[in-house]
Amino acid sequence: MLWVIGIVFLALGLLAFVLRVMAKLLLGGQSWGADDWVMLIAVMFFWDELLYLGALPVTKISILLFYLRIFPKRDIRISCWVLIGLNVAYIIVFELISIFQCIPIEGAWRAWDGEFKAKCNNINIQGWAAAIANILLDLATLILPLRELYNLSLSTKKKVMVMMMFCVGFLYASTSL
Repeated sequence: MLWVIGIVFLALGLLAFVLRVMAKLLLGGQSWGADDWVMLIAVMFFWDELLYLGALPVTKISILLFYLRIFPKRDIRISCWVLIGLNVAYIIVFELISIFQCIPIEGAWRAWDGEFKAKCNNINIQGWAAAIANILLDLATLILPLRELYNLSLSTKKKVMVMMMFCVGFLYASTSL
């Protein structure tokens, strides 16, 4: 029920912002000030943050679904489903934390000047928590197929080459630090 209230107030905040922009642009007497530009950038950043936090685990989920297609063993399939569940939990938890980072929600883009009263959580802690959880999920997704790849009936050289191809993802995970 709380998320419904959050979505309703998020929509109302967005509507208020759009109406403010329309009023500024359509009523000829007022100019577009620096505070309006900052608020526009802050609103765009808020929505971009939500899209980014959703895109990270969805990418891993697509990789895990690919693993489900190519690895038939029961233990790796269970591991894939567990990781898919953890990625879905990541989406839900960090999307909600980001939506409700300020109470009221519009404080995320209006409290920058100190005039709008909002109670906001620590963005640095929120960012580090999301990054650590994302890196752990990255590593789990990358490590998952290595045992199966090692058990392939290939020469040692080819096994190492195939595993190295999969491990290119470690470079990606290390750059996200």
